[in-house]
Amino acid sequence: MAVESDFIQLLHDFKEACRTHDWYYHYSDDHSVWQKGSKQSADIDSMLRELKDHGLGDEAEKIYDEQRPRNF
Repeated sequence: MAVESDFIQLLHDFKEACRTHDWYYHYSDDHSVWQKGSKQSADIDSMLRELKDHGLGDEAEKIYDEQRPRNF
């Protein structure tokens, strides 16, 4: 059960990461903003892969699609 709880927490963390992510970081002239956004993007991708590997891909994709801007 602890394993299930860990993945439920990961799903929650994934949603929060998507919700707070600066989706437009790549347009920034400030390199530190770009670096932060790039790391966040990589973290989101990593969480998405892990969730998919553990059978939560559909839920994760739904969260991703709900949180990202419509033009992405």
